[in-house]
Amino acid sequence: MAASPNAQDVAEALAITLEREGTSGALWCPPGDGETLRRWVTDRTAALGTGIRRAVRLARLMAVADGRDYVRFLYVRLPALRARLFHAALQEAAVQGRLDRSVAVLLDNCVHLREPAVAPEAEAGGVFEIDFTQMPRLAALLDFLHNALGFAVVADLLAPLLKRPVPASSATLPERAAYGNPMSFSPNDHTCRTVMLLASISNSTARL
Repeated sequence: MAASPNAQDVAEALAITLEREGTSGALWCPPGDGETLRRWVTDRTAALGTGIRRAVRLARLMAVADGRDYVRFLYVRLPALRARLFHAALQEAAVQGRLDRSVAVLLDNCVHLREPAVAPEAEAGGVFEIDFTQMPRLAALLDFLHNALGFAVVADLLAPLLKRPVPASSATLPERAAYGNPMSFSPNDHTCRTVMLLASISNSTARL
């Protein structure tokens, strides 16, 4: 099991995300979204759980749009975390046939996710909506988790959701692991380790 991050580890992981520069020299994460991320991590309120719920679905969307994995979309296709850049990259994916309407529908201001596993009401015609303006902070949250836990741990957590096609109810696994009760998992469950690590992040932020 990986070592649990302490308060200094969490502070450094957050700084990596918030202080990184994009190719233009501007901050990779917009300052306003960076402050939102800082509040999520340090305040440890239900907003963090809501952010994780949306971030794991964004990871699924980015993976499909890239055609390979969400990491390549996040760090190669996007020069910086900006709503307009998410819109352009996802629009390009739709035009080039990588993002089918059965997975997501792009609107002017948001994306409607339609797969039943990520939008539980999809079978009844419902969708899970993510605004383009929310995407920078959700992507920044994923980046912070990469920095705090390591790519391998986050990849292991998200693996069920990134399969094609995504298995039914897979979206609930990373959500529960990221913001659930560690006692709800058996010792052999691959999410148990991540529950403990994320819980230690939450505990560590109390000392930031």
